[in-house]
Amino acid sequence: MQDILGFDQQYTKEEILQTVLPTVQQLAEAIGQEILQLNNNVPPKAIMLVGGGSLTPELPTLLSEALALPANRIAVRSIDAIPTITREAHIEATPELVTPIGIAIAAKKMPIQYMSLTVNGQIVRLFEVKEMTVGDAM
Repeated sequence: MQDILGFDQQYTKEEILQTVLPTVQQLAEAIGQEILQLNNNVPPKAIMLVGGGSLTPELPTLLSEALALPANRIAVRSIDAIPTITREAHIEATPELVTPIGIAIAAKKMPIQYMSLTVNGQIVRLFEVKEMTVGDAM
């Protein structure tokens, strides 16, 4: 890799993992706590990780430890988990594609409506997620 000054630097995978692992541990613990809070302090039977963040090194292992789940009960899923999706052969079925495809599916099912109005000569677009007020435009 090149550093900010343009000098080539080399690090082993192990060196990078050693650096990021404490933060990944904190992330896994925070995710685990949030899951427990949302699930009445009961660990789920299984967890599916999707999106680019699911590729965080050691996240599935550390999350299984945080929730006391067997490692095989936490899976990283790709867009193959969405049965209605077809893709060109050259597009890999990777986990990071799940998020934008999920957003696209949700937008098609329930399009977000917005209104355009002018405030002080400038066009402002407001998403209509509730009854809008003048204060929202400001």
